[in-house]
Amino acid sequence: MTDQDKPEEKKKLVYAALEDAKAAVALDPHNFACHKWVGITLSDVGDFEGTKVGCRQKNGGLGARRRSMADLWRTTALTASAG
Repeated sequence: MTDQDKPEEKKKLVYAALEDAKAAVALDPHNFACHKWVGITLSDVGDFEGTKVGCRQKNGGLGARRRSMADLWRTTALTASAG
């Protein structure tokens, strides 16, 4: 693997980790560690997509509307359990 391949590999791993974290929230929505990892991986996704895109993803496509962290986690938990 060359240095040029590493960012793409990291991006694949970050998105896979986000899906795994969402699945964990769907399995146990009351487990704080699951929500913690969703937050961590969403932050990493934001590194690739930018802050505004990351906020839209976290808010379920609602744009730049401000929400509390609890609302973001609740949205993520609902998204994870739906699909």
